[in-house]
Amino acid sequence: MKNLIDKIRFFFYCIKISLEGGESDMAMCYVTCIVAGVRTFKQVPQFLKAKVKELLIAMDLEELAVE
Repeated sequence: MKNLIDKIRFFFYCIKISLEGGESDMAMCYVTCIVAGVRTFKQVPQFLKAKVKELLIAMDLEELAVE
């Protein structure tokens, strides 16, 4: 149940950030989740994939940026 609540919170947090025009912050949230193993690059929304991939490459983690 806690996992479901965390996913719902993350979902609404992402919506809030995107509505505020914070795509960079949202991309960094996805990068953090990918590095932690909570999300995969495949789960990143299409409009953020380029920015997320750019951030992963900058962190020398390009192996995580695979479909």
